[in-house]
Amino acid sequence: MDATYKLLETRMACFLVITENSNGESEIVSVGLFATEDAATLRSFVEASKSLNPKWDSVRVTMADKDVKERSVVKELFPSSAVHICSFHTLQAFRREVSVTKLGITKGEQETALDILQRMVYAKNEDEYQDLYALLKMSAARAVVEYFDANWHTLHDKWVMGAKWLCGNFFNATKNLAENMSSKLKQLVKHFSSLEMFVERFFAMIYAQRNEKMHKVALMLQKQRVVTNSDEATKLYLKLLTPYAYNRVKEELDAAAVMTSIDALANANKFSATAQECTCAFRQAMQLPCRHIFVVRSNLNISKFNKAICAGRWFLDIYVQSCGLADNSEHDVDNLPQVGSRKDEKVLSGHQKFKKAASIASKLADLASDCSTARFKERLKVLESILQSWKDGAEVAVSVLTLSERRERTDSPLNASEHLPSTGAMVEDLPLQKKQPLSYIQTPCAPCTFSEVDLQSTCPLDMESQAAGGEASEDYAELSHLSKHNCTSRSVLQEKSATGDCVCQDDGIRPSDTLANIKVPVTTKKCGRPKGHMVIVIGLPKKRKKAPTERPYAELPVKEKKLKLLMWLTGAHNAAEAIRGKLLEEDAVKQRSELVHNSIRDENVDINVVRRFFSDDAWEAVKMVVDIKNQESWNCNECNSNLEDNDSVMCDYCLTWSHLPCVGLQKKPKTKLWKCRVCSDVGLGSSLP
Repeated sequence: MDATYKLLETRMACFLVITENSNGESEIVSVGLFATEDAATLRSFVEASKSLNPKWDSVRVTMADKDVKERSVVKELFPSSAVHICSFHTLQAFRREVSVTKLGITKGEQETALDILQRMVYAKNEDEYQDLYALLKMSAARAVVEYFDANWHTLHDKWVMGAKWLCGNFFNATKNLAENMSSKLKQLVKHFSSLEMFVERFFAMIYAQRNEKMHKVALMLQKQRVVTNSDEATKLYLKLLTPYAYNRVKEELDAAAVMTSIDALANANKFSATAQECTCAFRQAMQLPCRHIFVVRSNLNISKFNKAICAGRWFLDIYVQSCGLADNSEHDVDNLPQVGSRKDEKVLSGHQKFKKAASIASKLADLASDCSTARFKERLKVLESILQSWKDGAEVAVSVLTLSERRERTDSPLNASEHLPSTGAMVEDLPLQKKQPLSYIQTPCAPCTFSEVDLQSTCPLDMESQAAGGEASEDYAELSHLSKHNCTSRSVLQEKSATGDCVCQDDGIRPSDTLANIKVPVTTKKCGRPKGHMVIVIGLPKKRKKAPTERPYAELPVKEKKLKLLMWLTGAHNAAEAIRGKLLEEDAVKQRSELVHNSIRDENVDINVVRRFFSDDAWEAVKMVVDIKNQESWNCNECNSNLEDNDSVMCDYCLTWSHLPCVGLQKKPKTKLWKCRVCSDVGLGSSLP
């Protein structure tokens, strides 16, 4: 659930309820416009939604804000649903409330508390949360602990990541689905729109999304999905599940292919698996078969495919029916939307574009120069107009002249301008009626009237030709033509009256009017780094990604070797106490040899480096348990069976040994260092007890 504001001019809040469909896509279930956001309004809205959705009791998880009224109403109306709190908003609340001003703590105490609280949000199980809670009470300020106990500890199962997985939330820890839908709505609906505009744009978005989904489904039905080099179970899951669910199951099948036993993992990650169920996070969150179920079924020689271990919501036929279509086997191909494919054009670089344009421009220059001077000038003007338009950011369309249009342009007196003197010279030879300077013609002028007969009679060359008994020369254009095509500050309307007058009218456009209509973008100050550029959601400084620091045991610093040895011999808590300066007594030492890590007896391990951390009695206990450990046989870290004389390989990081077949090797690796699967997947030290 999520609310969007400032969309309507009435300031009503748009409340959206989003669900995740069988293909991992978000869909709007219901929408409401709230004038007041109180419990009564929310209850009325939810009850109306339930009356229109008969399968409302199938809702397992609801993501809402931490508002007490909202959570209480949702929990009351959806009794079988778990009400979770968005992880992002949880971190924001911690950052807002655990502050120097509100709790009266120092900056260092704030950073310490926020770091622990962030780790608590991402805790994967209850034990990890309780350890972090104990650390918070021991390390954080008293005001922080009191605030946390009063507001968050009692409902930690609503916001801790691991606890939310167990409720089947499909790994949705935030309200991103609803917020993404709200952002799309904001792109279509402007702020403070009318109710009519909102309804029109909202249903346009719904219609477009449904068409897009039907297009994807039709495309999926028309194309046969194919998998290569896969077993029978993979092919059956491909036909049974939607593409989204199949991809998740395929990842688990691939992971199960490299696993031979889950005993060690079951002890480390604290889950139990059978052929039908598993307590791991993936199985509980997705309701799909996990890698552990596949390993158990493989060890029991049972087919990995079983329709019963997949939730019905992930079935392909159900998803297709919900989209208004039928499955491949029942659908009429003629009624399917026709989907065409196109080849995407390659994106050209700037240099490639320049080469193509330069090649065409070179050919244009050749064609423009290979013609008469008059036609060359016409073509040059066309190119200059294209150049100027592109400079101004405008687009140009070119049309081909017909034969009649070309003849008209050729017969026009203006095309004979190459045989004429310059326009300025011609105007200078014409005596102006009022003897005004030449600049008068080039500046904005008031409406004026010239007599075409008088202007023609004042041309000296015309008078000479007429006196000689010849006709007037056609090499000179009339002044009306010159004014029409050369006066840039006014439009010339040539209207011949009965007396032959040519009227020039001013268009009324002044330079100030033209500039006033040009919209110049407002100068904006260049912003620097964003305000939150160097901090994360909870307010702590952003940690830069560092290069991998995992190193083999032989290359570890002495300090890290000491810590690792102390953890093997006494456990993590006692090791931390010893590093802080506490002298360990005999009761801190692990008394049973099976509790001590096998790596303690490796030839690269020297237990004497931790002698100073133990009392005399404790050190005697250490030597005794190590002696017992040395007498035991070496077991494979994967199958837990005796290595004996079988080929095996040692992990250079955790110093454990494994059979070559157990780790998927046929012969010893040729690399200088080798890392086992546990150290590669979940990090160094995760295999330690």
